[in-house]
Amino acid sequence: MSETRITCIVADDEPHIRTRLAELAAQAGLQVLGKAANGTEALALIRHLEPAIAFLDIRMPGLDGLELAERLSELRQPPVVVFVTAYGEHALAAFELSAIDYVVKPVETQRFTRAVDRAKAIAQASMAADALVRLKGALGSERPQRITLRSGAEFISVPPTDIIRFQALDDYVEAHLATSSHLLSVTMAALETVLSPPFIRTHRSHIVNADYIRACSVTGGRTTLEMSDGQPVPVSRSRKTAVLHVLDGQ
Repeated sequence: MSETRITCIVADDEPHIRTRLAELAAQAGLQVLGKAANGTEALALIRHLEPAIAFLDIRMPGLDGLELAERLSELRQPPVVVFVTAYGEHALAAFELSAIDYVVKPVETQRFTRAVDRAKAIAQASMAADALVRLKGALGSERPQRITLRSGAEFISVPPTDIIRFQALDDYVEAHLATSSHLLSVTMAALETVLSPPFIRTHRSHIVNADYIRACSVTGGRTTLEMSDGQPVPVSRSRKTAVLHVLDGQ
């Protein structure tokens, strides 16, 4: 007996990209139920066909991808959303922290396959609705109440207060908790835009939770923070004043 394939729809206002997305989805083992040229068509398809995954262009006429995602959050069983974008969107950090994935045009096969694997994991964990609710908050002025982190093939949801620090690691950012660490596909600059106090950027490669600062030392003109996990974190000259101001207020 053949295994039931996970279903999806694709939505993009450019015909050749719709075709490309559908082909990649089929190659990844998904069953493509339909294609839409705009957000309004996509919403109708999703309501009618109830796919497990929806690949949505961010920039579409009518409802754009972000507006459509907000409408989808109102559904009883929304699909897992994967955004498609040609832009360096300010929202990319919000996507990552909400367990919402994205692919950048021109869409590469390897990156698309990773997005499909992640979407399948979210669908199997029944986290699609939760992810959309978190995305809505992360895109607004609200401080994220929960952050979604990948743990092997699964996802865990933690309050930001559990995170001690973030550290840049090649093309990723590593989130450090007391007993584990997790990689995020996001830049430090983008991450900084969605975090608020007690998080503070101390260095181009570091953001720390000020509540976990154990000590601050200055040696040879270099300022270093000691975190509760025992790790030293440097403070750059350009950020020293802001960091010391935070420490003075504690």
